[in-house]
Amino acid sequence: MITAITLLILAGLVGGFLSGLIGIGGGTIYIFFLPILLRQISVSEADLSQYTIANSLFAIVFASLSANIANHKIGNFYWKEVIRISIPCAITAVLMTYFVVHSHHFSLLIFNSIVLILFSYMFVQILYSSRKEHEGPLPHIPIYKLTGTGIISGALSAVSGLGGGIVTVPILNGLCHVDIRKASSISLGVIMPTAILSGIVNLTAQPVHPVEWYSSGYIIFPVVFILSAGVIFTSPLGVKAAQKIPGKYISYIYAAFLLLVIVTKAYELISK
Repeated sequence: MITAITLLILAGLVGGFLSGLIGIGGGTIYIFFLPILLRQISVSEADLSQYTIANSLFAIVFASLSANIANHKIGNFYWKEVIRISIPCAITAVLMTYFVVHSHHFSLLIFNSIVLILFSYMFVQILYSSRKEHEGPLPHIPIYKLTGTGIISGALSAVSGLGGGIVTVPILNGLCHVDIRKASSISLGVIMPTAILSGIVNLTAQPVHPVEWYSSGYIIFPVVFILSAGVIFTSPLGVKAAQKIPGKYISYIYAAFLLLVIVTKAYELISK
């Protein structure tokens, strides 16, 4: 268990920093470590994907909260865009969580396949966008683009456990020509309410194979609290670092972690 706790703390510290730096809520790190940790506490393979998604999203609440506070303090927070994306995002995420993720037909194979396809597309998109600079004030974004971004982000947030930022950032940066730092800030603002609502659904759910280890629904409290402890400290540090690093390098960092998960998930699928 010492190893599990150490991994949780490390995942929280790294995930929190990435949350503030590239605006994805830390889910890229959490979904990498959580299956390993959950198996150590005897989570059933049949429910492993649901537990991974639920606990990742719950930890993302704390990561996005601390990063949003830091962004607000430096004037890098955009309420209008956050609200217009958050509403369709949160509604879609809750519906997908209830009707798809908690379905008995949702498997680890499906989960890994979704993550692999999603990350591969985003990897190409973010590398393409990194060649263009979008410095300057936040451009006007039509309401239909913000709504569409919210729906897509909410759906993929629910089925991947990544918080939706993994989609929001490339869409805003690549398709709406928003600077990567501003896109990351908007993404973090959107992530929090979506993760909170998904967390409520996951807390009140009835797993097929419940874990008798200080849990409620799919949320295992020692896991998310230890994970979140590191997040709270490092998310603001990531926000500060993002203001000093050129945008194209932030895109490269984003792409590097996408590639790491792509390789990992591809290996897991092949080895089955």
